[in-house]
Amino acid sequence: MQNATARNDIILETLLLGTQRHLQRTQPHLSVLARVERAEALVDEMLPQERAHYFVWLARKGAVANLAA
Repeated sequence: MQNATARNDIILETLLLGTQRHLQRTQPHLSVLARVERAEALVDEMLPQERAHYFVWLARKGAVANLAA
């Protein structure tokens, strides 16, 4: 059970970081704090299927941490 929680935390953190990086490229005028808050809001609004799709997309781009580590 603890592994599942850790894996979910890694996935959530990866989604947040990926979203922040995307916002940094697409909306460079936002402050760091604004990007963090916006990324959290965007990820919170995602449906589970959207999160899974976005995570796979990040993995294909090489932006995902190794979950086996």
